[in-house]
Amino acid sequence: MVNSSHLDPHAASPRRVLRRAAFGIHPGEGALAWLFFLEFLVLTTVHFAGKSVRQAAYIDALGAERLPWVYLAVALISFPVLVVYSRLAGRYRLPILILGFTLLHVFGLTLFFYLFGTGGKWVAVAYYIWLSMAFAIAVSQFWTYANQIFDPRQARRLFAFIGAGGLLGAVLGGVLAYAVTQVTGTRHTLLAAAVLLLAVPLLVVLIERVKGPRPVAPPRRRHGRYEEARGGLRTLRGSRLLALIALLMLATVMVGQLVQWQFNWWVDITTDTLDQRTSMISIALSPVKMSWKKNPTTPTRLRAMLSIEVR
Repeated sequence: MVNSSHLDPHAASPRRVLRRAAFGIHPGEGALAWLFFLEFLVLTTVHFAGKSVRQAAYIDALGAERLPWVYLAVALISFPVLVVYSRLAGRYRLPILILGFTLLHVFGLTLFFYLFGTGGKWVAVAYYIWLSMAFAIAVSQFWTYANQIFDPRQARRLFAFIGAGGLLGAVLGGVLAYAVTQVTGTRHTLLAAAVLLLAVPLLVVLIERVKGPRPVAPPRRRHGRYEEARGGLRTLRGSRLLALIALLMLATVMVGQLVQWQFNWWVDITTDTLDQRTSMISIALSPVKMSWKKNPTTPTRLRAMLSIEVR
């Protein structure tokens, strides 16, 4: 007897069944889902590689005890930057904005590669603030773009899979920073990240081709956007549950910053050079085990510190 599934051209192959069960990807969604997965993977890899340099350079230049000042500077500068960006977002299509800001991001990474060669302490401060702003905008653009491409049902199924690209990127970013620092030095990590980031425009072009023409929603007036924001604030204030969730998120961010500051202080007092600090922070950003303890060129104090596994 012949199996009827072999005669039915619409019968799902085992690969499709596995992909749908494991990742929630339905037929016709695979190309877009994987393109967004790769884009988020690239963004987070670049960010965590750049973050390793950011933390190490600031600690090396000014010390971990002065990190709260740059936290405050980032908070103060964020508001005017986001106001300017919101005005640009109302004038240009999101894919165009992503392409433009990605190229600016690449230029910024390359520029700071040369500026770090000058040895000025102000470069570490400027880079810390710039990278924080650049990645915040990039992530906001990415998820807004994904929200435009996928409908709510698709988003519930696919966003977990796409978000997994960010988890993998966090690992690869730490590995990239460690590898480049060991071979050529800390600041060359910025060049490697800039080259990798050039993949984002290509992925956006591919996404635009795969998704095809779609109806464009009419632009909202500025007054309408303000009213929507105020309505969201009223909803938050009127719901005790939402208010508690907001407070919990705020507390999580504050505790996370405190833990990060304590870790940076630990790196500051247990390492001696910029490359050591970058490598140590990159290890902490990646669960991959490194074998510094067995390296005879590693300082004794650092080898003793690395006997504690970082996961």
